Amino acid sequence: MAEQMMQHKAGEMATKQTIPAGYKQTEVGVIPEDWKVDPLGVLINQIEYGSSAKSSSRGRVPVLRMGNLQDGQIDWGDLVYTNNDYEISKYELNDGDVLFNRTNSIDLVGKTALYKGIKKAIFAGYLIRIKVDPQCLDARYLNYFLNTPTARNYGLSVVSVGVSQANINGQKLKSYPIPYPAHVEEQVSIATALSDTDALITGLEQLIAKKQAIKTATMQQLLTGRTRLPPFSKRSDGTPKGYKQSELGQIPEDWETSLLGGLADKIMVGIASAATHAYCKSGIPMLRNQNIKPNRLDSNDLLFINKEYEVAFKNKRLKAGDLLTARTGYPGTTCIIPDDFENAQSFTTLITRPTNKVNSKFLAIFMNSEFGVDFFDKNQIGGGQKNINASTLRTFIVAAPKLEEQTAIATIISDMDMEIVALEEKLAKTRDLKQGMMQQLLTGRIRLPLPKEA
Repeated sequence: MAEQMMQHKAGEMATKQTIPAGYKQTEVGVIPEDWKVDPLGVLINQIEYGSSAKSSSRGRVPVLRMGNLQDGQIDWGDLVYTNNDYEISKYELNDGDVLFNRTNSIDLVGKTALYKGIKKAIFAGYLIRIKVDPQCLDARYLNYFLNTPTARNYGLSVVSVGVSQANINGQKLKSYPIPYPAHVEEQVSIATALSDTDALITGLEQLIAKKQAIKTATMQQLLTGRTRLPPFSKRSDGTPKGYKQSELGQIPEDWETSLLGGLADKIMVGIASAATHAYCKSGIPMLRNQNIKPNRLDSNDLLFINKEYEVAFKNKRLKAGDLLTARTGYPGTTCIIPDDFENAQSFTTLITRPTNKVNSKFLAIFMNSEFGVDFFDKNQIGGGQKNINASTLRTFIVAAPKLEEQTAIATIISDMDMEIVALEEKLAKTRDLKQGMMQQLLTGRIRLPLPKEA
């Protein structure tokens, strides 16, 4: 008994040592001593279920549904509408309403978003409207907290699971434990910091979409010869070059069409099967369909094989400049093998080794263009999992100018790709930063100063 008491006291001391000064242990974890934890029900004025009336594809007022709640914000795509005046008057949303997805799949139930009054809308029956008590709680702060792992995990502990849907009703929603600073001003500061990060994320998303659209338009012009690059745009006598009809439509008179099989030294399938015991943490990279992105190799989530296993497949070692095409997943998506993946292997992909008559980057870009998308959509085979085989890939038709112009086109598109990839990496880091900020700010591990009183 004495030994057990000593162990218990030792455990208590160890627990106290892990809690920093000025903090306390609560049911939601360690929070500052001057913060509170209360059930949501005592911090709000009202919760309300949404409209169950039938909506339509047209109408005066949008009806927000569970699919319109994305990453804590309202997604205004894929809307339905209503003209019902009674429903509009009863369920019209107000700036600061928090919408909670009460019914969905087990992994999506409990999604929450803040309505910011951007446009008039009502909400559907699978959603719950939360009206906070502004004297106790900032609506933005609540929205951010309800999207944390802590809140989502609590939701999973109280969810009711049916045959095909999971449900968290209003009473269970009111039971959610909410940690919060006693001063609403501190809640506002936290929400503002996270909102600023959201604005940065939105700005990056919009910039990436704009750059993608510009790249798509540029590819359409350059890969059809509608826009020519000097000095390739004119004949030797200075007159503009004309066009001719081809299997792919009109192309410049000095362009040629070829089957991909005629532009490659070989087209072959990567290693058809690989024993899982051969995979290891380092060694020869084994590239798979998921490593293939349009025009580039994604080196995340790599598998490796040991050198002894690789010896059996010497004839399928990759060379820099080879093209790797996905057979499944997104069949036809093609990337180029960079220098630092020379001698890598590939698993159930298609390998194309271009001749010196064609620029490898131009070829990859052409295969990822609308010409490639159309071809691969029409030529996929198989049942549940569609795929592309090597014999089909050989019949892909490529329209190409002289090698010099191919190189110029590839350089322009590759530069655009690099800019977009850099923005996507910045976006990913910003999203990670936001998650870290939420973890620190919504638990009080990092405190923001209160506004100074006048």
